[in-house]
Amino acid sequence: EEVEARLVGGEIIFPNDNAASPSMDPTTNEWTNLRWLTTNGTRKICFSSVVTRLVPAKKTGIFSSWAIDGTSAEDYVRRKIVIYEEPSLILILRMPRSVQEVRKVLDIPPEEDIGDPKVVVRSYLIAESVIDPKACKLRLSPLTNITSIENGHPEDPPRRRTCFQLLTPIGSIELSAIPVRGKNLSLVNNVAFLETTKMEVAIGKALSAAHQQDSASDDPMAVACWKHQLVLGTLHSFVVSGSVKLLSKAVAEASVNGKVPSRIIDAVDGSGQTPLHYACLRRAPAMVHVLVGAGADCTLPIEKEGSCYYMMTPLHLSARVLDDKSLSTILGAASTARRKIDPNCLDAKKRTPLYVAISEGETSGSSDADHGEALGRCTAALEAWGGVMCVPNSTLPHPVQALVAEWHFEALEGVFGHLPFRYPLAMMDGAQKGSSLSAMYKYPIHAALLTLRQQLLEAKASTAEASAVNDGGDAMKAKLLTTLKLLVAHGFEPNERIESSENPGLTRWFGFSPLQILGWIATELLAVSKSEKPPPLDAVTEEHLRNVIVSAADFLVRNGARWNLDAPPKNRLNRSSSSLSEDESTTSDDNQMKIDKSNLKLDQNKEIMEFFGGSERLSSARKVWTEAKSVKSVGKSVVRDDKADASPQNCEAPGGSDEKSCAICWRTFNLMHRRHRCRVSQRFVCDECSTKRIVVDEKQHHRVSDGQFLLARADVGRDVAEKLIEQQRKREEAQQRLEKARRTREAKDEKEQAGRETLFGNIMDKATTFVLGEEAAGELRHKGDGEDMQAEMGGLQHQLGQTMNALNERGSKLNDLSEKTSQLVDSSAEFANLAKELERSQRGWFG
Repeated sequence: EEVEARLVGGEIIFPNDNAASPSMDPTTNEWTNLRWLTTNGTRKICFSSVVTRLVPAKKTGIFSSWAIDGTSAEDYVRRKIVIYEEPSLILILRMPRSVQEVRKVLDIPPEEDIGDPKVVVRSYLIAESVIDPKACKLRLSPLTNITSIENGHPEDPPRRRTCFQLLTPIGSIELSAIPVRGKNLSLVNNVAFLETTKMEVAIGKALSAAHQQDSASDDPMAVACWKHQLVLGTLHSFVVSGSVKLLSKAVAEASVNGKVPSRIIDAVDGSGQTPLHYACLRRAPAMVHVLVGAGADCTLPIEKEGSCYYMMTPLHLSARVLDDKSLSTILGAASTARRKIDPNCLDAKKRTPLYVAISEGETSGSSDADHGEALGRCTAALEAWGGVMCVPNSTLPHPVQALVAEWHFEALEGVFGHLPFRYPLAMMDGAQKGSSLSAMYKYPIHAALLTLRQQLLEAKASTAEASAVNDGGDAMKAKLLTTLKLLVAHGFEPNERIESSENPGLTRWFGFSPLQILGWIATELLAVSKSEKPPPLDAVTEEHLRNVIVSAADFLVRNGARWNLDAPPKNRLNRSSSSLSEDESTTSDDNQMKIDKSNLKLDQNKEIMEFFGGSERLSSARKVWTEAKSVKSVGKSVVRDDKADASPQNCEAPGGSDEKSCAICWRTFNLMHRRHRCRVSQRFVCDECSTKRIVVDEKQHHRVSDGQFLLARADVGRDVAEKLIEQQRKREEAQQRLEKARRTREAKDEKEQAGRETLFGNIMDKATTFVLGEEAAGELRHKGDGEDMQAEMGGLQHQLGQTMNALNERGSKLNDLSEKTSQLVDSSAEFANLAKELERSQRGWFG
């Protein structure tokens, strides 16, 4: 208590009612002297300092030394600010005005002696304002933050611009660190700046500490943002508030020759973020435009270790939230930026912005379609400036793998719009020349099915996970089947075996076809259902998983997958680089079951065939595939049938062509199984992997592999959809033109009608004046009752109508007379000519 008294400078007392201190906040009533006494021994003070408070001007009283003399509308009076950590309070204290005020506050009878009045007055401090930090915000002073525009304006007095504000629900309290009086008082020197900064920092810490527990969140963005909702006046706070108008005003206030100094616009907060980082994360392209235009550094990464955004630049952040407008704004500022903007800059994980957009992109839209469209726009924006997914020699997995593993089909479809999937393949970095499409993308059909296996393992490991499968069984099936449909529609082979031994996640699945992986998942599920060891799967979860597996098998068979393939071999014929050791081929990655490949000759495993639905269901699905013989080319696949390509070269790359065995199912070529060449991929394939044809120009039939047939068939569907969209667009344009013509015609008709009414109205006025005289016409126009006037005008209109009809009839008669007169004139002329001719003839006869 002695330490507290020394820091505070007296004993704190609380008024009994508002009458004791008219300037006192109403919340002071919540604290009484008795309540304050109960905190003795537990109070912990963390800051104390003398301040001046801005108050309405008033006449100076007995303690005139505590106020500034003058006639201005505002005065600065001396106060003391004390910040308590326990209890969590901010107190604004003042000296008592008199001994009588002390007696009244402490409820001391007038007759009781309390000592020297001067000593008594100096021994106490009255709580003028009691502020709860949880209900308070701080607006910084323009002296320390030039962007604190709401707290000051250029036309304000210099002293006013030194004030910071405490904003409470009942009003604001303006304080200044500048003393009331003093020799050589300066409002802009280093001492004033440092003292104001010290107070603002202390108050900011108190507010943050009070909100720390209430603001607990797993979202790092929310944790970083709430602090800027408490301390106002920085560019960070304007971005977090979402007000583009205030941000623009603050930027204009701080600009020098059109640019804001880097120490202001690139200021970093406690989370390592600049205002531009916040604007990018909040999908605020308008704010990004303002900040970039004011000179914000677009290359600064977030250097806060431990942050999930560690070393991400504004480009990475905009890509992560799929904000194509902000991406375009940042990339478009390359010519005026202070530093070179690299569209392929790397974060701490060596990822480019395009890689982040594909692998982690999130959108505010609620549907997968929104995500796919946003991803497509961002990909196009980055590629337009030279952005790539992976830089040379990158060791990162391809982002397609992440999307396939999550069955994120909408995003996957958008990504394939920017990736090579048509032969001849443009090899991406890290892929061996001559690799197959599946090998280049790390066998996505297999990866999608292995995600289903992971769902099974998680359901086995935890009842909580099992419940998740229960709740999302139908959704899980829909996502898997849609992902598989998307993959086969982009040319991935339904029977291709995994040949790559470089990917740790696929090594033990070497030689498996997609249907064989599904067969192994079925084997594991069957083993779980037969097992007597806990924890067994509940019946609902097991049924959901069984349904998903059966549906996936049915889909694969309908799209060419075969169950008569040999069991997965340890190597591919004559290819030493494609082999697997015995241990690698039998061990499981999760110590669940050893992989017995001999059981995966599916047509000889009755248990798995029955699990898939039995021979009848599988034969029905297979019939759907065999009935499709050919597909008409729409010109998107490159079909090559020239002699120069008749003998593809052998290639050791995964999925590469080999003259000894099928590049897809690895079947050895012989008299029974002939070798063929796919006219699109230019790989050697067997009979069963190339039963389909692509028809070019309605007469040239070309043999292609199953995957290329599926791609060509999907191209037909996409072509039809594009034509329908184009037709719809033309219909809408035609409707718009018709609607525009209709509006133009209606406007013209309305204009003509208005002209006719005006003309007819003038005629009516003139006719009325002519018939009734000017005075009578005027009286008629202004006659009292509207209905009578309307009746009289109706009669006049009727008379004029009859007159007009008579005139029209007379005009018609005149027109008839004119026509008859013209005919008579013509007849007379003709008669005169005949008379002259007769006279000449007579003269000739009688010469």
